[in-house]
Amino acid sequence: MMTGFTKRTKILAGVAVFTLLLVYPFKVTVMPQWNVRAVDENGAAVPGAYFQEFADQWTLDFHQEESICGDSNGEAHFPRHTVRASVLERVASFVSKLGPHSGLGPDVAMTAERLGYGDITTEGAWVKWNGWTNQVDSKFVFRRCAEAYTGDKCHFKYDYFFAINSSAKKIASCQSAS
Repeated sequence: MMTGFTKRTKILAGVAVFTLLLVYPFKVTVMPQWNVRAVDENGAAVPGAYFQEFADQWTLDFHQEESICGDSNGEAHFPRHTVRASVLERVASFVSKLGPHSGLGPDVAMTAERLGYGDITTEGAWVKWNGWTNQVDSKFVFRRCAEAYTGDKCHFKYDYFFAINSSAKKIASCQSAS
């Protein structure tokens, strides 16, 4: 009389499932959904802010940069990005990149700028993603600069800012579009 699956069949089925899980390409979040808002030091919206997201997933060789102009409420929304990679592929890539100067895992940062405004935080206008959530909500707080000044702590005159910042024209176009 047969009692169902034999021990050998169960072992083979287990090995097959384990192998499938190793090679199946699961979705990996490389850039979270990110909602950002720019406000002044009084909490009022700063329309026309220029938001930039810089993403690197060093283990998977993913590198991307996105820019969005804020709306009239000083808000912008970046979609979540995923790539497919199997566990075996991720482990092999991780091991192949090990070294004293290697970067591994996600490295995603968000920044915001607006002509005529400077950031007021001590660490600058950067927010980083830790890789553990699929959605991030950030608020950037700016203060109005003196006439003809902009940028980090309001230290830059417009002509200098446009000379050194490759994104300055994009920042200005966000302002005129809002």
